[in-house]
Amino acid sequence: MNYQEYKLSLREFITAFLIYLSLCVLIGLLFYNTLWFLVFASPLFLLFLKYYKARLIEKRREVIKEEFKEFITSMSAALNAGYALENTFSFIENELNRSFPDRKPYLAKECERLQRKLSVKQPLGDLLLDIGRRSGIDEILEFAHIIVLAKRMGGNMINIIAQTAGQMREAMEVKKEIQIAIAAKKLEQLVMFFVPFGMVVFLRISNSGYLDCLYDTLLGRAVMTVCLIAIAIAFFISQKLLKNEEV
Repeated sequence: MNYQEYKLSLREFITAFLIYLSLCVLIGLLFYNTLWFLVFASPLFLLFLKYYKARLIEKRREVIKEEFKEFITSMSAALNAGYALENTFSFIENELNRSFPDRKPYLAKECERLQRKLSVKQPLGDLLLDIGRRSGIDEILEFAHIIVLAKRMGGNMINIIAQTAGQMREAMEVKKEIQIAIAAKKLEQLVMFFVPFGMVVFLRISNSGYLDCLYDTLLGRAVMTVCLIAIAIAFFISQKLLKNEEV
């Protein structure tokens, strides 16, 4: 499974469609006072679907990162208990299933796959590197490289993995704290995105004829279109800035 790609289920597709439909109805009524906007906006659904998939991929990446912290902790514990490295994955799988009982963890599935591949003598290093590449998560790929080097150079595997696991957990906790701090900014950005819509709603409620010149004339519609484009540009710029801060 390539974790950098996402295949929408029927339920997720319907959810995406309903979100896009609601947004288009809101924009059509508030900015143009007509539902004809749905016709013109329909081709943009593919772009929205791409954005929606990217959000789901990012959400899945965060879930896998949480699982990976349990993965390296369980591997270190298994090695300390006397397991050989190649035999730790059944223990890790059980610990992952215990830690995430509400669903089948992604890395538990990978442990099952690893055990099958190891039973036919495929190299462990190659298998771990493959998981790292498919996940698109730097920490997993770095951990795989460390194990490959440790096996090749014959170091003390227990100490190496214990130290690596501790350092990676600390680094991931720091990143988690940064994400929590950024979450407040994301909320502010979302509020600012809907402020212009709120202003239009307020004007229409307080004085229904106040915006007629923007709905009934060509110049007015051009002004509303420019405003809509400006809101969209500001939204994507803010998304880009927040993503850069997370990195």
